[in-house]
Amino acid sequence: MPSVRLMAQLMRRVVQEPGRGWQLLRRPGTFLSVGLVCTLIGIALAGITASAQEKEIKNPLAEEAAAIQEGSSLFRANCALCHGLKARGGGRGPDLTSGLWNHGASDAAIFRTISQGVPGTEMPGSQFEDGEIWALVAYLRSTSAGTHAPVAGDGAKGERIFHDQACAHCHMVKGRGGRLGPELTRVGAARAVAYLRSRYANRTKS
Repeated sequence: MPSVRLMAQLMRRVVQEPGRGWQLLRRPGTFLSVGLVCTLIGIALAGITASAQEKEIKNPLAEEAAAIQEGSSLFRANCALCHGLKARGGGRGPDLTSGLWNHGASDAAIFRTISQGVPGTEMPGSQFEDGEIWALVAYLRSTSAGTHAPVAGDGAKGERIFHDQACAHCHMVKGRGGRLGPELTRVGAARAVAYLRSRYANRTKS
C-alpha cells in the first residue's frame, strides 16, 4: 500500500491530468483498488467543488447602509481592541482597511475567518449570527473601498537600508535580524502605511 503522501500526489495528478494520472494508477506497484481510486478522486473533486462554491458566495448585505452601520457598531464593540477603532490595525490584529486578506479575500472567506477564527493565531472564532457576520463583512468592505493607493518605493533598497542602518540589530524580518524588538515580517499587514511612515520619521529624528 503506498504512503499517504504518494496517494495525495496521485489524486492531484488524476484531477489535473486525467490521462497521465490514470496511467500512473495502473502501474504495477501502486496496489490501489478501483474502489479506492474512485473514492480518492471523489474526495479531491469534492474539495475543488466546495472551494469554487465558496468563492461564488456573495454578501447578501453588501453596500447596504444599514448593514454597514450595524457592522461598524459590532466592530467597535467586539473587534476594535485588537484591530483598532477604525480597523487600521492595533497591538495584536492586522490592518483590515488595506484590501489585503491573508486568509482569503472573497466574501465567503472573510465570513469564515470571522466565524471560525484562525487556528494558531490570536484570532478566535465568534458567536455572531450569520446576519451579523455579513454586516461586519459589509463594514470591512466599506473601509477598504478605493481608499489606499499602491505604496511607491524600491523594496530592495528598503531592505538594504533596514540592515545597513542597524534596524536589523533589534528587529527580525523573514528569519533575519535580532530579537530585542518586535518581529516585523507581517507589520505591513498589521499597520496602516501612514502609521508606519510616521513611526519611521519620528524614529529618524530622535
